[in-house]
Amino acid sequence: MDSSLACPPEDSHLSIGSILLITFASLVAVYIIGGFLYQRLVVGAKGMEQFPHFTFWQDLGNLMADGCDFICRSKPQNAPAAYRGVGDDQLGEESEERDDHLLPM
Repeated sequence: MDSSLACPPEDSHLSIGSILLITFASLVAVYIIGGFLYQRLVVGAKGMEQFPHFTFWQDLGNLMADGCDFICRSKPQNAPAAYRGVGDDQLGEESEERDDHLLPM
């Protein structure tokens, strides 16, 4: 039934949550695009270094793993971490667990 007598028409408007979500998404887009442009044009970065605050985002995964390990696991504080990060500082390391002997030469 399409009658205004059956159900009064409702005004459609954006909720506070929708406004905050749109504002947050817009700010993230401005941050990323502006950061890319600044890093590329002013700093002269190339490749992955164009991301704004690249080292922070690179270390964020390891920081989150440390936090989860600290909160969720009940092991002694002096025990070494069960994972190894993949930061730039470890790229130059040569591991003792090489598998060159497995390749036929």
